[in-house]
Amino acid sequence: MRLRAAALAASALLAGCVGGAPPAAQTPSAPAPVPPFAAEAVVLATHTQLGLLEMDGYVERAGLLWRPTPVETANLSAAMVWNTAQPTEYDYTYTHVGPFAKGTQAGFTLGQYLAARAAVAYVCQGGKATYDLSGAQLVPNGLYTLWVGQARTEKGLVVNDTALPAGATDGTENAFRADAQGAAGLHVADAPCQASTVQDAEGTGVMSYVALALHTDGRTWGAEPGPFGNATHIQMFGVVQAKA
Repeated sequence: MRLRAAALAASALLAGCVGGAPPAAQTPSAPAPVPPFAAEAVVLATHTQLGLLEMDGYVERAGLLWRPTPVETANLSAAMVWNTAQPTEYDYTYTHVGPFAKGTQAGFTLGQYLAARAAVAYVCQGGKATYDLSGAQLVPNGLYTLWVGQARTEKGLVVNDTALPAGATDGTENAFRADAQGAAGLHVADAPCQASTVQDAEGTGVMSYVALALHTDGRTWGAEPGPFGNATHIQMFGVVQAKA
């Protein structure tokens, strides 16, 4: 499966190193054993907060949908977010603004979508991982899933990317719903450990990340994230780094 995240910007801005980018449709596989380590709280961010096109927050213009740039979002906070008519591929070049065929309204504004704040504490001990997510200003009553993944990168470009549901690989432990004020929490224990991000100065190596998917169709999709753009929106993501 392919989750959407901006690896180069994510690594540089969230983790202080050059990095990759996130998920793609691949057969889920068990991660290799990794040494115990604890991560600082992984702060999640939207594409806009990283200075990128807002990949999954589509807005309408002239009857079609577009991905807003960070500059445009300042004047579009009241614009409604839309679902695309068909599943929409992720653009790793961050240049394809649109247009896309218009589906249904998602039920919230771009300002609400970009106001989200969340962090995930991650610990790997005894071969098992624990994830504790805390979120605020999420979409009120929104249905979410948490994903964990690794992207192999070469000179800042993603060459291989795999993501799995946090916890059970069938997606039975990674779903939660925000409350009416947009607050939410999720605790996942006894999950497979994932390796820490390790990349050289040129952006070659492995980037580990966590990603938060919002499901505007009111359902989750088990081991798969669902149709991107059309129903599944990667609202936030962050890079997993070992604590010094």
